[in-house]
Amino acid sequence: MTGTPIRKIEDHFGFFNVELSDAKELYNLIDSNRPSFLRYFPKTCSSCKSEKATINYIRNKILQQKAKEFYFFKLCEGQQIRGILMIKNIDWRIPKGELAYLIDPAIGGKGIMTSAVAQLCDFCFQDLKFHKIFIMADPNNIASVRVAEKNNFQLEGTLRDEFRIETGELVNTHYFGKLSARNKH
Repeated sequence: MTGTPIRKIEDHFGFFNVELSDAKELYNLIDSNRPSFLRYFPKTCSSCKSEKATINYIRNKILQQKAKEFYFFKLCEGQQIRGILMIKNIDWRIPKGELAYLIDPAIGGKGIMTSAVAQLCDFCFQDLKFHKIFIMADPNNIASVRVAEKNNFQLEGTLRDEFRIETGELVNTHYFGKLSARNKH
C-alpha cells in the first residue's frame, strides 16, 4: 500500500481508495469472514466469490467512483486491509448518500469502526459537500446501531421489511440520518 490515507484514524489506521491490486487481500478478508458478512453484505459477498470476481467487482466500483455514483475505501491497519467503507445510494440533487461499513470481526468492538465512520462523515461533509448522510442498520445489529449512535446520527424511523438478507427473509431496517453542521435547521 502506498500513498497518503484519505483520512487517518487513530495511530495505526487509515482509509484509502481501493485499487485493483487489493483484490487478493480484499477477497481473503471477505472469504475468511463470509459467514459474518453475508447477512448484511449479500451483494458484496456474492460479487467476491473468487479473486478474479473480486477484481471485476473492484473495477466496477472504481468506474462508479469516477462517475461519483459510489465511493469505495479500504480500512487499513498499517499495510493490512481490515475493513471496507462505502458511500452508496448517492443522490446529488440533495446531496446525500448512505454509509456502509464492515470490519474484520477479529478487531471489532474496539471503537475502530466508530472512529473510521467519524472520519468518513467528515469526508462526506467537507470533501463531497453532502447535506445529509444516512446509515441503514438492522435493529438486531447492535454494533452497527452503536456506530451510528456514537457518531450522532439520529434515528429517523424504522422501515419495515426493507432489506432482504441472504436467506431471502425481509427484515426491518433502522434509518439513521445526520445533517451537515452548516445545514442544520
